[in-house]
Formats: sequence, structure tokens, C-alpha cells
Amino acid sequence: MTSDVISEMRSLSGTHHIAGARVTGDGPRRPVIDPATEEPCGEYAEATTEEIEAAVAAAKDAQRVWWAM
Repeated sequence: MTSDVISEMRSLSGTHHIAGARVTGDGPRRPVIDPATEEPCGEYAEATTEEIEAAVAAAKDAQRVWWAM
């Protein structure tokens, strides 16, 4: 039986949240282990240099908008 949380975890696996959008990560994948079952329940993608730069640029843009408020 798969819980809603596990299903959501799997659907988000290997992605980054950049500038309000889900972006598939290009970096190496690493498993996420459920401590209750010791089974893999998802994975995360390590961010590449380009993905980090995109996230930082998006954060800087957002900061300007927030500051103007």
C-alpha cells in the first residue's frame, strides 16, 4: 500500500523548484529512504552549476519584487 505522501514524493522525485516551476534535475540521482520501512520512496537530483545559477537568479529577481512591496 502506498500512502499519499509516498505518491507525492515519487511524483516530485528528481526535480527542483526554480522560479515557481518544477524543473527536472540534470545532476546525479540519489535515493531517499523511508526510515520506517528502509525502502526507497523517491530520489533527489543533485543540482548542476547551471541549475544553481538559475535558482540564485530567480531568488534575486524575487527579492527585488518583495523589496518593492
